Amino acid sequence: MCDGMDAFPPFSTCVIDLSHNQLKGRIPSLLFGEYIYLGSNSLTGPPPQLSSSAIEVDLSNNLLKGSLSPLICRRIDGENSLVILDLSGNLLSGELPDCWENWKGLALLNLGDNEFTGPVPTSMGSLRHLFSLHLHNNYLSGMFPSLENCTHLMIIDLSENGFSGSVPMWIGNNLYNLVVLALSSNNFNGSIPLELCHLDYLQILDLGNNGLSGNIPRCFAWLAVKRIRNEYNYTLGLLTGIDLSSNKLSGEIPEEVTALHSLIFLNLSENHLEGKIPIEIGSMKSLESLDLSMNKLSGVIPQSKIPSGTQIQGFSPLSFIGNHELYGPPLTNTRSEEVIAEGTQDQTDEDDSGWIDIKWFYASMPLGFAVGFWAVLGPLAVNRAWNYAYFKFMDDMIINKFLGWCL
Repeated sequence: MCDGMDAFPPFSTCVIDLSHNQLKGRIPSLLFGEYIYLGSNSLTGPPPQLSSSAIEVDLSNNLLKGSLSPLICRRIDGENSLVILDLSGNLLSGELPDCWENWKGLALLNLGDNEFTGPVPTSMGSLRHLFSLHLHNNYLSGMFPSLENCTHLMIIDLSENGFSGSVPMWIGNNLYNLVVLALSSNNFNGSIPLELCHLDYLQILDLGNNGLSGNIPRCFAWLAVKRIRNEYNYTLGLLTGIDLSSNKLSGEIPEEVTALHSLIFLNLSENHLEGKIPIEIGSMKSLESLDLSMNKLSGVIPQSKIPSGTQIQGFSPLSFIGNHELYGPPLTNTRSEEVIAEGTQDQTDEDDSGWIDIKWFYASMPLGFAVGFWAVLGPLAVNRAWNYAYFKFMDDMIINKFLGWCL
């Protein structure tokens, strides 16, 4: 029930929740309503106009098409109060509009899983109250503009796009609250900036007890763990992670990364990193998932990388494959490529054994059919009395069945 609707008495708050249904058709202009939830339907057409009183708008997982500019660049009378805008999982396309200064109150912006192209506009840097930014799985490209004034940012997800250039240094210099950085599957190059190792909150030993998660509105993030992208929600506890996988990063892993004591996920796989693994990586006691595979790392895997007290007492050899000069524990003092070769051989032996069983199964089918066939018809061909009795029985049964059906 909403203000301004004659059929109902006025209320200070309007909630429209029709999410997770089978609604179809175009969405009309939403010129009333403060909390609007129409996600997970089959709604079509362009994004609707919103009133200046809208606070939370969820139109995710529909079939909305077209440009975002008519919505974002429309002049709104009065001060805009929008805090959450979720348009993810649609078919929106074109370039992102360059007029985000109209939405300075945004705390969460999710435009992921669409078909946006081109660069990210510089006006997005005016969203100074932004907590969580999600632009994953689009066709965005170019160098990412500065968001150094968005000091409240805690989650940045730019994964699965075409961004290029170096990883921005302002991320570590200005975003003191950042706890999740997902830049995987882009074209970032150069070295891992030392500034990333200076993120204040990720250096806190017990981040889960500082009450931080209660300040994050509907936050979640996609991170690649063992090459599978998973969505993590803050209802499961405070998440911390850095995912720089599947880029073109080079150089060594900074020793300073081991100062990020509250980091849970660290994925640097599928890059061109070289040199040794920092020996103090074992001091990262919160680390539960580490993936350094498919790089050019060398030397011994540090024994200290098995932290005492962690939930996982060690990491899979898959975390280190593809580094041909890397060896040592926890791979039982065997070079990683030999371990993988043995695993591949074992898998091949199992596959060969299964293929042999399948071949014997199909090869025995004709033999079984022949034996069964002649076991029944063989005696009839040899013994005339049995032959006569069998066919007389079949004739009588067919005739009786046929006459019974006709009558």
